[in-house]
Amino acid sequence: MNESKTCRGCSKPLSGIRVRRGRCRRCYYQLLKDHKEGRIGLSEIEGNWPPRTFTGNLQASRASANECWEWTGELSEKGYGRTQRKGRYTGAHRAVYEHLVGPIPEGLVLDHLCRNPPCVNPAHLEPVTNRDNILRGIGVGAINAQKTHCIRGHEFTPENTLRLGPNWPGGPDRRACRTCRRAKNREAMRAWRARSRQKETAS
Repeated sequence: MNESKTCRGCSKPLSGIRVRRGRCRRCYYQLLKDHKEGRIGLSEIEGNWPPRTFTGNLQASRASANECWEWTGELSEKGYGRTQRKGRYTGAHRAVYEHLVGPIPEGLVLDHLCRNPPCVNPAHLEPVTNRDNILRGIGVGAINAQKTHCIRGHEFTPENTLRLGPNWPGGPDRRACRTCRRAKNREAMRAWRARSRQKETAS
């Protein structure tokens, strides 16, 4: 795991925010302002900063004693490494995988087997479909995919599972309970008939 999880300036946790050279955005710009106004020297800015180049960050990450090669450069708000390759920002794990292993197969994404976002160790990365990557995670889609019963206790058997299709919110893999859907439809029909009888009586 990465030893530095806090800002070098204010010591606040860096999780969930974009990291610039080991500092939160506020401390980073304050550092540049202090240098511009002559309060600190260039050596103080550069001291103990991570390497700036892709190769330098990769070498520093591989030098860790941990199995995970945690990216020593810039991190995204979600904790994934970021780097520039051919003038464009990309995920550091993607750049390292392509640099050491080869191109990522078309239509596939890299799944972190170690569940450690800043890790760029190719041995911890597996090319999978985006659907598999989501289902392996801890998001809402993955949690719902692991459920064996609906909220009312009906089992998701093949006969009792309704696939809602691509036009429904949640995508083509969203499922629903047939038993609950029938009960909901019956209730809606009873309500419609009751409203119809009220209209006939009023007229």
